[in-house]
Order: sequence, then C-alpha cells, then structure tokens
Amino acid sequence: MELIKSKNFYFLIASIFIVNFLFKLIYIASPCLWYDEIISAKDTLLDFGHIKHEAEWDKNPPFYHYLLWMWSKLFGISEIGLRSMSVFFSSLTAILIFIFVFKISTKVNALLAVAIFTFHPYLYYFGQEARCYSLLIFLITLNLLVIYNLATKQRLTTALFLGVLNFLIFYTHYVAGLILAFQFLYMTFVFRKKLIYILLIYGTPILLVLLRFTRKQYDVLFFSNKMSQEKRNVPLSDWDTLKESISPLFISWVVLVGSLVFLLVFVVKKMNKRNIENDTLFYFKLYIVFSPLLCFISLFGLGKLTNVFHERYLIFTIPYFIISIFIILNQTVALYIFVILILGFEIKNIKFNQSRKMDYKFCALLAKEVQKKEEINIVVQTQDVISLFIYYYDIEMFIAKNSGNKEKLAERKIYYIEDYSELINLKLDKKPVLFYQTYQRKEDDIKIHNFFKDSKYNSGSVLGIEGVKCTYFIKPTE
Repeated sequence: MELIKSKNFYFLIASIFIVNFLFKLIYIASPCLWYDEIISAKDTLLDFGHIKHEAEWDKNPPFYHYLLWMWSKLFGISEIGLRSMSVFFSSLTAILIFIFVFKISTKVNALLAVAIFTFHPYLYYFGQEARCYSLLIFLITLNLLVIYNLATKQRLTTALFLGVLNFLIFYTHYVAGLILAFQFLYMTFVFRKKLIYILLIYGTPILLVLLRFTRKQYDVLFFSNKMSQEKRNVPLSDWDTLKESISPLFISWVVLVGSLVFLLVFVVKKMNKRNIENDTLFYFKLYIVFSPLLCFISLFGLGKLTNVFHERYLIFTIPYFIISIFIILNQTVALYIFVILILGFEIKNIKFNQSRKMDYKFCALLAKEVQKKEEINIVVQTQDVISLFIYYYDIEMFIAKNSGNKEKLAERKIYYIEDYSELINLKLDKKPVLFYQTYQRKEDDIKIHNFFKDSKYNSGSVLGIEGVKCTYFIKPTE
C-alpha cells in the first residue's frame, strides 16, 4: 500500500489514464453517429432545464445528458466532441479499476485488471459512443470503491457520499437499480446494528428521486404496458437472447464457464476458511462476486414479462466481473493462465472503426452530390431519423434546431414522413425523389412503392448504405 502514497503512484495512474484515453480515440470519428447518439446531440441544444422533460420522451434518466450538455459547450458537437466524454469517463474508470484491485491484491494484478478492462470489446465499443454507458460504468466502479472504504473505515460522510452515488447511478440508467437492490441486501446485513448508515445510504437517493423525478419518469420505472410495447427493438427474453448476451458481456462462453467453475471452488474454500478472514471483507467479496450473476438472472426473469432484457442494459456488471476474477483467483497460477486466455479472446474480438448500424453520413453526402446535378426532392422516413440526416446535411441547420421544422426543410426540398398517408400529401412537382427509409414497415412500404409506380415514376435502388434503404425515383417521362 506504500505505492499509493508515493510519487510513482500518481505517475502510474496518469499513465493508465493517458494510454486508455489515446487508445479509445482510435477511429473515434470514423463511424458516423446513429439514432441513439443523435438524441444525445439534440439534447445539447436544449435549454438546460428542459433536458429533464426530453428524458421523459426518451424513457431514460437525464444525468448523462446534463453532463454532455456542459461538455459540449467546451468541445462542441462533432463526433469527437460528443464521444470524447465517454472516452474520458472510460479512462477514469481504468484508474478506479487499478486502485480497487491494488487495494485487495497486488500491483501486478491491478495492472492486469486494467488490461482486461481496456481491451474488453464491449467496453471499447461503448467507450466510444455518445451514450450513458461509460458514465454508468464509472459511477458503478466508484460506487464499489466507496463501499470498500465504508466496509473498512466506517464513516458517516462516506455513507452520505454513497447515498448520492446510488442516486446518480439510478439517474443515469434505470436498470442499474438492480445492483442497488443487491447492494441494499448486503448493506442491511453489514450495518444491521447501525441504522443511521442505512438511512444515509438509501434515504438520500430516495429523497433525491422524490425531488427530481417527474410523473412520466415514474411511468417508465414501473414498466407500464404502453412503455413496454413501444420497445420493439428489445424482444422478450428467451434462450436465444440469453445466448446472444453472453459473448458481449463475458467475452466468450469459455470465459463464462471457467468463471463459474472457479466461483464454485472459491465459495467452497472460503466457507471452510471463513474464520481466518475479516467477516466484513468476506461478505463484501461475496457481494462483488455474486451481484453480477444475480443481476443477470433477475433481468432475464423480468425480460420474460416486459421488454427489458438486453446485454447493454447489463453492461454495468462488467466491472464486477473483472474484479471478481482477481478475488476468486488471487495470486494463483490459475489466475495468470485465465487472464492470458481472457486477453487472447479480447484482442481477437475487439473491432476498431466498428459501424454504428445506420450510415446517414453517406446519405447526406449522396443527396448533396445529386442536388448539384439536378433539382430533386429528398424524403426521409421517419421523423426519428430526420435529425440524423440534417446533422450531416447541414450542421448549421441542425444547430438552429430546424431539423424538425417542416417549413424550413421544405425550402430545401427536404421532407420527412411517418407513413404512406403523409407521402401522398407532399408536393413533389414531378421532380425526382431520393427516398431514405429506416424502420420501415412492410405493408406501408408496399403502398409507398405502388404510389410511385402509379405516378409513373421509375425506381432504382442505391445499394451499400448500411441501415438505410435508399431508392431513387426518377422523374416521370411525358
């Protein structure tokens, strides 16, 4: 522990931060923004006080958007400007991982934990995305460190800080509240004779929720049927969704099965030797080891009832998983073999310059190139993605918050529609139409193409645009 008090320690954590930050800047601006990220970008243009109400529509808590709003005032809303905040929090998390593992193990093991964190493909992906997940992982890891400090040095100020952190976790992502439920079970056991600690740790976030949450946010929390049905991109949980979630979170089935075997051995050995270890730390380690597994099982069960089971909603369990490896296999040969195996899988699976599912950057460039040659209409279906198109088509128009202004868009011969019924009311003036579709429905799509066919338009598809169906309807011949 003397290292923490030395100058070498500060040099080491600075190096960890810089290496993580630079590593996660690789290709950060290459993939274009996609739908979820453009919501983050739009929120930076709102009045600060209105962000909370925008979060009601987005069905996500607003803490991340508050921070991004402030970040954007310093670094702008380019891809790098927006995504760099996630890189920043991811790099801070690497420092926390090092400090935590060093406290419970050795410097070498702490550096190995940082390596696993840094090269984790899923964490790398979300460490470059303008969404809340890097912030959430930072808060979760800081939360673990604070719990450790509270377990070893019981102070009321630490308990109060933990209460605020619990609120911020919940105010960043609702599903992360699962980990707080298991934290509550652990804390009520450890502090069962010190009620003031429980009141500070859980009374504080409850009070802050009552002060900050709106009625619509409560609707989201209690999984109203309407909210559930609107999550069409998240199916009810089944065996297939369970299998799909393993590799992103636990790197591979091999790593997961190995972890479960080592966990079983760990529990058996520790239960037999419990009397030689401080009880508080023993139960704290059990909390770290079992919490991610219990969260996974609980969310899968909830996912049978409502649309909440998705691997990214469980991303907050990854720091627990990484730290658990060093608790279970602390300073054994098996640890170093297992770490090499994990790093091998990570390096094999990590993807640089990974696509973000829909390429509206190319769509905007294509539209501007075609407009240089002839007068055309640009139609985007649906309203959900028009902001994404305008971000790349004309950033000043986006900043002026005109991406949803139909009159301003019409002046540029740009239109957005929800379905066929809105298309037939557009004044296309027999000009060619460049038609972009995302989230289209089959029946509506047939009606749209029949409309152009009946209007004697010839059509041709533009291939190779990821996540976007692009059709060019050519001006009808007389």
